[in-house]
Amino acid sequence: GVMTEIPPGSSVVLDLAERRGGAPGAFVSNQAILINQGAQCTTAQTVQLTLEASGATELRISQNLDFIGAQWLPFIPRIDAEEVKRGEDAQIIHTMVMDWILQPTQGRQTIYVRYRSLAKNVSGIVIDTILFDNINQCREILEEAPPTGERGPSPVTGEEEDISEVNLGDYIKSHFFPTIYFIDDALIRHPMLNLLTFFTHQPTLSIVKLVTDATLPTFKLGVPVMPKPGTVLIKFKADPRVYVTTENPKDPYRPILRRISDEDLAVRLFGENWEDFILELDEAFFGRFVIGEDIIIEVGELIPIERLRELTGAP
Repeated sequence: GVMTEIPPGSSVVLDLAERRGGAPGAFVSNQAILINQGAQCTTAQTVQLTLEASGATELRISQNLDFIGAQWLPFIPRIDAEEVKRGEDAQIIHTMVMDWILQPTQGRQTIYVRYRSLAKNVSGIVIDTILFDNINQCREILEEAPPTGERGPSPVTGEEEDISEVNLGDYIKSHFFPTIYFIDDALIRHPMLNLLTFFTHQPTLSIVKLVTDATLPTFKLGVPVMPKPGTVLIKFKADPRVYVTTENPKDPYRPILRRISDEDLAVRLFGENWEDFILELDEAFFGRFVIGEDIIIEVGELIPIERLRELTGAP
């Protein structure tokens, strides 16, 4: 937008109607939100919101897209600004600053804002996100992928957004959705089953690129990524059996499940703390695996551990 500079020491006197949203019937424009001045991560649950709009008298803030329970609040802009900021529509952009308490849940959080004019015309939704991490102290911050120059609609708000740059083999995550995706050689995005599954494939979140929500629909959605064969033991809810997984040369997205016959074998493969390697999955994912032969070791049968690991894919 266009910025009009006010010399230091000058005073700016704005008519209250203009300061609080313009004449009756005005529409809201130039709406925006920024959390902690655009920071990617915070270790504090209380953050500062910078809220901007032209023609607004009220705003509604929520961490739910449906705004359930969110009340309309007065939009009270600062009046001590040393400069007047105007949007591309030449309307003055007013700024309100306030504190907001994030949800106690660790992870990326989204704040949604809508503005309303004196004539009750409601703006579109604007959002910003921030990672709340007071456990790892923001040591792993996702890198923002650069824009391609193209734009597309956000599947969250419907507003136009930049399309982020994504390459083959990238792991990506959007601002709104918690899922991490793997981009394969055919430019298909495969959702990681969960965060634990991701860590069976990669040691750190730092390789994950943060993309806009509008970027996701530009890639066809594929089947989910299963845990990396040999890294964990698989168990399904309401089923006492424990399995190891081995690679499936015909389909890397459908590992082979092989049941372990007894605890002794589990100890030989994964050590005394073998139960720590169990990843429990919903039974709905059973069909994402190919069922192989059980691994049965006869009593007294001696098989070198190297051969066992070769058979099972265990580390």
